[in-house]
Amino acid sequence: VQTCALPISAAPAWGSSVRSSEALPDGEARVRGREHCLRPLLAALLVLALIGRCEAQCSLQGASTPIEVVTVVDGDTLALKGGARLRVIGVNSPELRHGDGADEPLAAAARGAAQRFVARGRAAGLLMQSGVERSDRYGRLLGHVFLADGSGSLAAALIAEGLAWRVAIPPNLAYQECLSQAELSARVQRLGVWSDAYRHQQERAALRAGFQVIKARVVGVRFGESWWVDTDAESRCRTDLA
Repeated sequence: VQTCALPISAAPAWGSSVRSSEALPDGEARVRGREHCLRPLLAALLVLALIGRCEAQCSLQGASTPIEVVTVVDGDTLALKGGARLRVIGVNSPELRHGDGADEPLAAAARGAAQRFVARGRAAGLLMQSGVERSDRYGRLLGHVFLADGSGSLAAALIAEGLAWRVAIPPNLAYQECLSQAELSARVQRLGVWSDAYRHQQERAALRAGFQVIKARVVGVRFGESWWVDTDAESRCRTDLA
């Protein structure tokens, strides 16, 4: 049994061509490729617009608490001074196995990105904004992590680099619009977990329990306290209702 995310739609493939044709008197067609020159520029402008919008909407809103990070456990989990562990809300990064099997692809890169964010925070300070639900079943704190000036979100930084997926788990749904824009930017650029190389690695990997992005055809749905989705990829996905 696995809880998985099924992408609703694929990001635009900017390498593909969109061409126009003009019929000639002899019935042949002449392909005009002036659009090819515009596509890279339009893609770049779209990405810049998305990133700018994400930064604006991912600014800290509301009360927060200063935190001191001792260790970055992996991309989405921090060990805090005093012994508590903090699970960052709104994001799921590839997992480090910590000696128990092989790390997932890009797990080390995700932790490296989180370490760089925390290093910036050691100079400027870090803030945690607790979620509506303040802890998970493992006893970890649940919170959003920002630079002390409120300008940078750890979750948004990871997602924008393609080093994590956006997740939405009620009731902790703050900043979802911002994180969605960060994810779209990464998908458009085919970064990290949205790259062809990562997809090919995942297609060769065995399905496992827990979070996993898969591409499959739905063959059945059952309703109850949870919704169970059966797929032709020999996997069963559970969706818990809020």
